[in-house]
Amino acid sequence: MKSQILVSTATSILLLLSQLKQAFAVDGDPWIHDPSTVLLCNGKYYTYGTGGSGLVSDDGWTWHSGARLPIGGAAPDIIHIGDRYLVSIAVTGGGLGGGHAGGVRVMWSKSLDTNSPDYGFNDNTVVATSDGAEDCDAIDPSFLLDPNGRLWLTYGTFFGFIRLVELDPKTGHRIEGNQFVNIAIDNEATDLVYRDGWPFAPSNRPLPRQHGRGHAQRRGQNGSGCQWSPYRTGPFRANDPGRRCGEIFLSLRS
Repeated sequence: MKSQILVSTATSILLLLSQLKQAFAVDGDPWIHDPSTVLLCNGKYYTYGTGGSGLVSDDGWTWHSGARLPIGGAAPDIIHIGDRYLVSIAVTGGGLGGGHAGGVRVMWSKSLDTNSPDYGFNDNTVVATSDGAEDCDAIDPSFLLDPNGRLWLTYGTFFGFIRLVELDPKTGHRIEGNQFVNIAIDNEATDLVYRDGWPFAPSNRPLPRQHGRGHAQRRGQNGSGCQWSPYRTGPFRANDPGRRCGEIFLSLRS
């Protein structure tokens, strides 16, 4: 009898764990690389990825292939401001094609729903570039609309600096005369966010070598961590335990 109770309990636990795993997993065909911010438009959720591919979902959990962006590229991001959806995407760079010369483009549409008469991307203007020799790679762009209504874009990867430029929130164009600011280095895929009145910069970065307790790291192992700054233009710091910065909150070991 005791063994039967134990078997029954174990079976129940396994069934519960299986149900929990299903509850927290996205469903459908969520195959995408470098997904953008997820946005809601006309009752559906949209995201775009490297190559210009897109996904759409009715509920935010079950995803299917959606409309592609009019141009291919890497690591797009998307933001909704007023009556426009702005999309940024990097063209070349990232070592693709053998170099780090690239450009970040911004375009907009009044809808993400391909069935809407307002759907259709416009402008496709260049807002940032890298020449392949400078200490920056114009890839992995990300938007931030700050509490004062100013629009910022970060870009860059492990090849040199992460840079910040200011854009016009009405058009997505680079503010005339705006100069880039180097805000961090040796990071990838930054994504500025505000929390408690401070700008934070979550990003990917290489994990340092560590030894002991089974935590030895090898090359190619990356972690996602966070940096902060009292100013949106940096410099961003990764050594402030009081704000839980510098902590790795996600890691991948190859």
